[in-house]
Amino acid sequence: MECQLNGKSGYKFGPEGFCYTHDGSEEGRKRARAKATEQGQAIEISKHSDSGPPSYEYLKAVHDRVMAHPHIWQQIKDEIHVQARSSAGGTLKAKKAAESGDVDEDQTPEPKSENSTKLYNEAPMGSDYYEDDDVIDIPTVFMKAGVFTGSDGVARLKSWDVLKDSAHEFLGRPITDGHIDGWPTPHTPTLGYIKSAEAREKERDIVGISRIFKKNLSPDKLEKLKNGIDGSAGYYTPYNDVSGYHENQLYQSQELGPYLITEYALLWDQKGACSRRAGCGPFQPITEKTLNEENHIDYQKIINSAFAPINARLEKLIKTA
Repeated sequence: MECQLNGKSGYKFGPEGFCYTHDGSEEGRKRARAKATEQGQAIEISKHSDSGPPSYEYLKAVHDRVMAHPHIWQQIKDEIHVQARSSAGGTLKAKKAAESGDVDEDQTPEPKSENSTKLYNEAPMGSDYYEDDDVIDIPTVFMKAGVFTGSDGVARLKSWDVLKDSAHEFLGRPITDGHIDGWPTPHTPTLGYIKSAEAREKERDIVGISRIFKKNLSPDKLEKLKNGIDGSAGYYTPYNDVSGYHENQLYQSQELGPYLITEYALLWDQKGACSRRAGCGPFQPITEKTLNEENHIDYQKIINSAFAPINARLEKLIKTA
């Protein structure tokens, strides 16, 4: 059936299906209809999957559905990694998975005990992430309070009292392919812009949505972005070269603010001063509230629905083994 999502027309399977949008062209309509059709086939096949193993068509539809949302795949990989570590020989399995590139070992620390797992993603991506044929809206932590060492090797203190009053400076700033010199101009190549930004008191960070235009990225960089990279804000701010301590962290200089943001750079092969492991960068969850409620999609429901027939079949196989 026809549908509407974010002002764009599209097609979906049944009242509860996901709306695949198109650009209005005949080719775009065909692609959207084909995706909705595949979704419908998967749903219909799943109704009969208890009678035998899931068919190739169903598995392909599940694969396509999940891979259309890379953050879902990352969550699945993280869960597999955790379960592997908890099982017999799990550490070795996890190590092999990390070496093969299937799991980012840097993002999944060893649990403290068999019954304790440290979670980095405290909330599902849910409505914070949006993607269509043209753009990707990515939840991003642009900057946070603390002591961070930049490319000049100086450990600088970003105090929350100063940083929280500068959230508005991020709004509308360009997203660039690496850092630029000086201030951006109308001729500066950009990948997108900061769509929204706000200060979170509890997390003491500046969080929002990065809108990336797909046409501005090569396929290789688009893949890297979806698999997880660091980001870095370019800014100007006055500071004092005064050594001190902040939450057991030594710093050599204290930034005084306000922060004048020039750009937010995507770093393809570098680490940001505030890395993903420290809680900064693209694809970080927005836990306090969503900034994009109109695009709400229950991804957990999608995963559960897609894999329910497979799980049911596996349980039957285990009981009869």
